[in-house]
Amino acid sequence: MSNKVKFGLKNLYIASVTVGEQNAITFGNPVSWPGSVSLTMDPQGESNPFYADDSKFYVSTSNDGYEVTVETALTPDWFSEQYLGQTKDTDGNLVEQNTDTPSHFAALFEFTGDKKAIRHCLFYCQASRPTQEAETKGESAEVKTEEITFTAMALPGTDIIKKKSTDDTTTEAYNSWYQTVTTPSFATAGIPQEG
Repeated sequence: MSNKVKFGLKNLYIASVTVGEQNAITFGNPVSWPGSVSLTMDPQGESNPFYADDSKFYVSTSNDGYEVTVETALTPDWFSEQYLGQTKDTDGNLVEQNTDTPSHFAALFEFTGDKKAIRHCLFYCQASRPTQEAETKGESAEVKTEEITFTAMALPGTDIIKKKSTDDTTTEAYNSWYQTVTTPSFATAGIPQEG
C-alpha cells in the first residue's frame, strides 16, 4: 500500500565519490551523520517559454539539480575534514583555511511515511561551510543547530542526479540502501538502454 503522507527525517548518510578515467565512478561506504533535524531540497533550473499563435507554444526546461539545506545538531568533524577540505593540526585542532578544497559525496537519507520510509540518494554533492551561532545560557539551555548547504548535481558523464524508493523498489535494493551506493541499472552515460 502506498504512503498517503510523509513526515520526519532520519538516516542521513554520506559516501565519498571518486571520478576516475573516462568518468568511471566509485563510491565509498556510506557513513552515518547523526543529529539531522530538517532537510530541504530546492530544485535548480529554469523554464523558457516560446510563444506562437498568441499562446505559450513550447516550453524548454533545464534541470540543474538541487540546493539542499540540512539543519543539524552539529556538523561532524570527519565531514569538515574529508568533504570541506579542512585540516587537523599537530595538536588535533580542526583548521579552516582559505585554500580548502571541498570534495564531492553522495547523500542518502529518508523521509518517514505513514506506510514505509521513502529513501533518497543524491549522487554528486558538494557542500558549503555551515552557519553557526550560539548564545548565553539563561534559565534553560536552548539547543542551537547548524545549517549546511549542499549543491546536488549530475554525476560526471551522466544525466543522473537522484533516485528515491517507490512501492516498486525491490526488497534487496531497499534493504541495502545504506550499505552501498548503486547507480540506476538502466543507465549508461545517463542514456536508457534499448531492448
